Amino acid sequence: MKNGLNAILVDTNILVYVYDPRDRAKQDRAIFVLDQLFDAERAVLSVQCLTEFFIS
Repeated sequence: MKNGLNAILVDTNILVYVYDPRDRAKQDRAIFVLDQLFDAERAVLSVQCLTEFFIS
């Protein structure tokens, strides 16, 4: 990560939308958002977010 001050915490819902094919528009948007954040090295995932994602 370049600068922790510019980090953006990714919500669990974004991760769920990436893997949920029931709503293609949400899925496409979530993929786009994550791609942009990862390319800019601004995405941050919390342990809580990851736990919620893997339990759901």
